[in-house]
Amino acid sequence: MFVENNTTRAEEIQVPLRIVGFDGKEYFTETKTVLLAPGEVKQVYELSKLNFGKKAGPEKALLLVEIVKENKTIHSEPIYFTETKNLLLQNPNLKADYLQTENTLSIWVSSEKLAKNVVIEITNFEGTFNKNYVDIVPGRPVEFVFSADKLPHEAKPEIAMYSMFNATKRMVKL
Repeated sequence: MFVENNTTRAEEIQVPLRIVGFDGKEYFTETKTVLLAPGEVKQVYELSKLNFGKKAGPEKALLLVEIVKENKTIHSEPIYFTETKNLLLQNPNLKADYLQTENTLSIWVSSEKLAKNVVIEITNFEGTFNKNYVDIVPGRPVEFVFSADKLPHEAKPEIAMYSMFNATKRMVKL
């Protein structure tokens, strides 16, 4: 795995590497600190997916690679050990919390199990999300930002979410 510094100054980052079961259990963790000069590309890890996946079974675990700068995760990427069709997904039990301002909703979605290809929508407001179709790893909530010209403060948002496990929309009453 390689990292690149695309800034004009030296950067120190941490690169945690974890094997996480779809239930959130961590089977392996290692973190390396890397100092990158401006424009530098550096190899951090050399991986063999087959060896890593045997700890929990390739159909029940993933490799989670993150980039952390100043104690803040700036990038997180799940890597799977097998094809999507072979993953043994369970009901993720998606949960959402939100914070509303005049024209945005910040919605944090979490899950007890791996939630693959999560789609979220607001059924009673018009607007757009900053992202959709994301994977939610247990214990690592994902923030979705919903933007609109103006949001009605008197009404609570009706949030619909679904994942690959169950493509039927699930309404979340807040």
